[in-house]
Amino acid sequence: MVGERVPDLAELTELARLHSPLRAHVAGEYPTLANNSEAAVRDALATGHTDVVCPTPLITMLTAIRLADTEEMTLRHDRIEDPSSHTTQGQNSRG
Repeated sequence: MVGERVPDLAELTELARLHSPLRAHVAGEYPTLANNSEAAVRDALATGHTDVVCPTPLITMLTAIRLADTEEMTLRHDRIEDPSSHTTQGQNSRG
């Protein structure tokens, strides 16, 4: 049963690598995350890391994707709430 899931996990890992703002590896010459908590992943992203070493790369990348999506939604919400950030669309620039 576990062997049947391995291809699915490999595919999920590749998808996560494509979409995550933080690539995680089990080994390499990258900063090391002690864990994959939101705080640790958020800190790695905030300090500009794009690659890290950690014990659970897939979970770390999925956490980074979720945090990035949350940040994007917060930014969208802030733009909606702040009318000064809106640009007028659909107006003809000809006078």
